[in-house]
Amino acid sequence: MDEQELIRRAQAGDQQAFEGLMRLYQRRVMGLIRSFVRNADDAQDVFQDVFLRVWLGLARFRLESSFYTWLYRITVNRCLTWHDQRGRRENLHATPLESMDDDEDWLERTIHLQGVREESDWPLGKAELLRKIWHAVETLNPKQRLIFCLRYQHGLQVKEISEVFDMPDGTVKILAFRAIRQIRAKLKDQLE
Repeated sequence: MDEQELIRRAQAGDQQAFEGLMRLYQRRVMGLIRSFVRNADDAQDVFQDVFLRVWLGLARFRLESSFYTWLYRITVNRCLTWHDQRGRRENLHATPLESMDDDEDWLERTIHLQGVREESDWPLGKAELLRKIWHAVETLNPKQRLIFCLRYQHGLQVKEISEVFDMPDGTVKILAFRAIRQIRAKLKDQLE
């Protein structure tokens, strides 16, 4: 069954179709949440809240737009709400991106941003470099952090991110550029 059919059936109340939609996107949604909400228990709570909101709002979803973008918008909003309600007070951290261990391309894309092209050029091992990158990412403001994760961890294009955040492409480019500049500065300090 294709995504459009799953959506139609889920909108009609078919629980199995909704579970099929969840299976299609659960890994990507959890990956985005875990890159922002670093505590595993909190990430699971946000994940459940995202899919509860999707279920409750599915009847209003129009098939003329991208389900993927709509789902990511809900996810981003829930992450920002979590940050406002709980994240600032508790400042919880987990081991850096345990869920990203199997996404080697993400690390290569991020390291490429630092001007390091070959693994032999890396001053540190992958695990240590990833830890340092995530330490730098955690210093970004919440919106920059989510834009960075959507762009470089999840590989979304600027246009897709602008739809998720409902902002102009130029604003997304500026925020992504500033995030990269800040990460580079932090890494330079850490690697010297």
